[in-house]
Amino acid sequence: AVGKGFPMNDFTQALSDLIAKIPVEKVIQVGIIIVIALLVQLIGGRAISKSVQAVSSRAPKHRPGQLRGADDEQLATRLMEDRQRQRAHSLGSLGKNALTIFVWIAAVITILSTWGVNIAPIIASGAVLSAVIGFGAQTYIADYLAGISMIFEDQLGIGDTVELGGTVLGEVEETAL
Repeated sequence: AVGKGFPMNDFTQALSDLIAKIPVEKVIQVGIIIVIALLVQLIGGRAISKSVQAVSSRAPKHRPGQLRGADDEQLATRLMEDRQRQRAHSLGSLGKNALTIFVWIAAVITILSTWGVNIAPIIASGAVLSAVIGFGAQTYIADYLAGISMIFEDQLGIGDTVELGGTVLGEVEETAL
């Protein structure tokens, strides 16, 4: 039996008051923003994947054993097909990552503005933080941008022979960021 003034009544009353104070319209808006962000990411990711798949399907994959006995022209053609496929996958990965970052930053900024948060100082702080991180990670960022440039310009590809520092000699088997 529940006695008079049992603490559970106080708890349920406090919970009821809290629920009554939640702005339902803003919660619904936030839910809609999240759903839209998920849909944009899903549709954009699939579009990028379809593009990569379309490029990759045009370049048939060959195993190294199938290249025996091939003349120089056939060998060059097959290596260029592998190079094209690898480049498409690398650019697709880059595109998906950029899409994800852009969509979720936009979603967070929109959600914050929905709740009445002044986003101008946050954006200014983000710019300053980006500059600080940029100076701190300058070599890493330079290497990443150089990798993107190498993929766009098709400087290295599968089958190329590379020499690193005069001590290491090897053949490129895969390209990725």
